[in-house]
Amino acid sequence: MMSHPNRYPHLPLGTMLPFAQDGKLYRFSNHVVAAGDGWILMVPMFLVLGSLRHLSDGCPVAWDELDRLRLDARRAVHAFDFSAENWSRLVLGLTDLATDGWELDFIKFGHSNVWRFVHPAGIRFAATDGVVYGEEVAT
Repeated sequence: MMSHPNRYPHLPLGTMLPFAQDGKLYRFSNHVVAAGDGWILMVPMFLVLGSLRHLSDGCPVAWDELDRLRLDARRAVHAFDFSAENWSRLVLGLTDLATDGWELDFIKFGHSNVWRFVHPAGIRFAATDGVVYGEEVAT
């Protein structure tokens, strides 16, 4: 069962900028998207505070990848513990978006399994092993 929307985080656009390697936020299917080499963040627009006028169209991530992240059925879901290992700054940065309630599963992008972090509010973050363990490209 979905919890009431007033219990969801409300996020200023600036909280998503650390996830935008090129410094730009994009729009896709009622979501704000931030991306980099090896990661994608999708935040439903109803969670975003502030004007959406400056979001860019033409997201550099392929639409099929965004749809897979957004729509693929979750399977083998696990509660995610941010203190369990020495995670990357991007993974730890998810707690700036929502402090708890994150779950983890894995999805297939091409020939690779990708980590997918999902929050009940609809926030999605997908990343490769290198990003999850701190080998991401510096922004």
